[in-house]
Amino acid sequence: MACLQDQLWVDIGFHGGVIPGNADELRTLIDAGVKSFKAFMIDSGVDEFPASDLATLDQAMPMVLGYVVPMGLLGRIWARQQPSRLSYF
Repeated sequence: MACLQDQLWVDIGFHGGVIPGNADELRTLIDAGVKSFKAFMIDSGVDEFPASDLATLDQAMPMVLGYVVPMGLLGRIWARQQPSRLSYF
């Protein structure tokens, strides 16, 4: 480990969650230092992190436009649910 002295640094960032009903909170999270967001499109297995749907993304995406904040989507969107109007991807 001595070989890493003055050569190893740790940087910490926080992910914010996109869940149904929290779109109005996303800019506040960015201002507080959140570096990226993720949304589960299927059951996350965590009660506090319910699955998002296309309506949730429709509300969330305009709130983060203009910020350099990646958003990860985890899960599946079935082909029959993918409208062509999702122009922000």
